Amino acid sequence: MPERPFYQPPFISSVPFHGAVEKMCFGAHWHGELEFIYVPRDSGEITVEIEGEDHLLLPGTAAFVAGTQVHAINRVSPGGVYLVAEMGFSLLGQDFSAFSGKYFLRPVINYAALSPEDPLGQTERTFCEIRRHLSGLSGPAESWQVADRLYMEGLLYMLASGLARHMPMADHPRAHAKQIEAVVAMQGVLTYVENNYPGELTVAKAAELAGYEKTRFCQLFKAATGLSFHKYLTLRRVRAARQLLTSTSIPIGEVGRTVGIHEPKTFSRVIREIEGLTPGELRASAKREKE
Repeated sequence: MPERPFYQPPFISSVPFHGAVEKMCFGAHWHGELEFIYVPRDSGEITVEIEGEDHLLLPGTAAFVAGTQVHAINRVSPGGVYLVAEMGFSLLGQDFSAFSGKYFLRPVINYAALSPEDPLGQTERTFCEIRRHLSGLSGPAESWQVADRLYMEGLLYMLASGLARHMPMADHPRAHAKQIEAVVAMQGVLTYVENNYPGELTVAKAAELAGYEKTRFCQLFKAATGLSFHKYLTLRRVRAARQLLTSTSIPIGEVGRTVGIHEPKTFSRVIREIEGLTPGELRASAKREKE
């Protein structure tokens, strides 16, 4: 099984909206929730990649990403704005079974090309209402008024209803379905790693969090991510270290300690093995590219 990009937990767990984002790409990632990317009609175009295939999203177009599909936003044109919404089991409960283990046969919908009678047109109106209402809110969802949270959740339910009724889906192949089962089983651990990777995390602790004995845990984690737990944790720490080395002036030794690799020689060796450069060389290379 090939290595997968990193798990990305929902940005906002209680009300899963990312909001309207301008001129920002987002690297390859995956999660168990559905994700919808809508490009408003007053926006520039963007390019979305789903499972290795690029899709050009023109103004008035939406992409629909099924749970566990690897996806990325690779290009945003000048003036480009997009709305991202997620929904999963935490919002829909048992009704998420209508989408779990399936993928959209039409991952991109150009609303401008739909006939006025097409019921899918309602989903664009829902996207527009989500965007309109978000524009009047600020701060994290937890700080919103209860009425605002309920209204936004209601809009997501309306979107889910329209998709369940009118968007054709198909079951994932059996191998992918098994991976989805593993992802669901490991989702809590993946989120825990994302929030606590600088700390001392062991296979035993992760297995305990997941509620499995170590051998079964290792099997499920490998099935979900394509990596051993140790390798996944190391790569997560290196990803964080790369960001600090290339965008800050924090001393190299402190960078290692910040991401959970405390021994300087070990930190240097791990960075070189994965990045092909020492920490100092990686920092210098990034500096040259900016000049």
